[in-house]
Amino acid sequence: MPVAGRVDLPAAIAAVSPGFLAGGGLAKTASIAVFTPLNSTPAVQDFVTAYQAKYGFLPTQRSFFAYESTYLIVDAIRRAGSDQPAAIEAALKTSTMPSRLGGTYKMDDHNHPHTPMQILGVRDGKVAVIATVEGH
Repeated sequence: MPVAGRVDLPAAIAAVSPGFLAGGGLAKTASIAVFTPLNSTPAVQDFVTAYQAKYGFLPTQRSFFAYESTYLIVDAIRRAGSDQPAAIEAALKTSTMPSRLGGTYKMDDHNHPHTPMQILGVRDGKVAVIATVEGH
């Protein structure tokens, strides 16, 4: 039975027997993520390498977006010429800062940016990026 959604694929792999995994038991499992350390974009891989060297484990989506949001706020403060909250908010609404994931942090009418989504799956017993969807 295929499983799809926000599945923690490494946890799913760890929860099944090696025989089940080798027999393709998770082969139709798919998940979505905005960030995965498997993303092959050079800027993402630079981040993953530096993060892993410093902390000893792979970064999560939260750690990636904390990193990028710091750059986004610095960019907004520089463009606003002020560190006042209202000025920063106004600058964030006009941001076009590129994301390491691709796309930009350009806010829509609801102040949400649209970066690519990663569709992940289990291939040959390992988590793999099986597709990227631009601007979700």
